[in-house]
Amino acid sequence: MQWFGPLLFLALATFGAWAWRRARLKVPRFVHVLGFVGLATGAWLAYMDWSTGELTMKRLLLEVTIMPILVYVGFFAYSGRLRDEYQRSDPPDSAV
Repeated sequence: MQWFGPLLFLALATFGAWAWRRARLKVPRFVHVLGFVGLATGAWLAYMDWSTGELTMKRLLLEVTIMPILVYVGFFAYSGRLRDEYQRSDPPDSAV
């Protein structure tokens, strides 16, 4: 039963990635770079906890994965708003 939460998260993340890809929406490379920087930061924080000797496997996984997750969630939330604003705006006049 302790694996239900992580499995549910993985299932939802996989479905979200599949739906995003099926809609033919692309993620810019800079978002992946920021995600990698977040992963490196999380690994660095986990290393700092490991050096003190107070690191458990659950905390290690949380520290390493939370930073990239925040990057991607922030991008998806903000890019959805940008897309909605772009669709609501009037198209520019081409005849001047």
